[in-house]
Amino acid sequence: MTPLRCRVCGGNLDAQAKSCPWCGSAVGRSGTSVWRWVVLPMLVVYLFIDSGNNAKKEPDSSTQQSARHACEQALLKSLSAQPSMRLKPTSQWPVEEGADGTLLVHASALATNAVGTNAEQVWDCALSRNGDGLQIISLRQSLR
Repeated sequence: MTPLRCRVCGGNLDAQAKSCPWCGSAVGRSGTSVWRWVVLPMLVVYLFIDSGNNAKKEPDSSTQQSARHACEQALLKSLSAQPSMRLKPTSQWPVEEGADGTLLVHASALATNAVGTNAEQVWDCALSRNGDGLQIISLRQSLR
């Protein structure tokens, strides 16, 4: 095995030494410098870029209220033949905004079946901005 030498004074070092006993300089380990200066910064950059791609913006409160109201009206119209269906309060419906500005409302309701058990039903209501208002693109029941 090759003896370790101090980079500053060239003195012999013990494999466990943290500093040179001859000149007092810190003993560097080559394996940690690669990790510290190459791999770690690359990992940080990757995580930063990846987190930005998956981020969903939360629209402002007035836009959320408008989106929830539009979806509520569409659901009430489509569910008018189902008296056992009760919509949950719209304030409990999450609203997300996609990178393209499309809004997605996760609307939910409780349905009472024949034996009186309540089951939650969820719809995904997609909206786009249309001038000053919002227009529903799709309304479909979600399989959650």
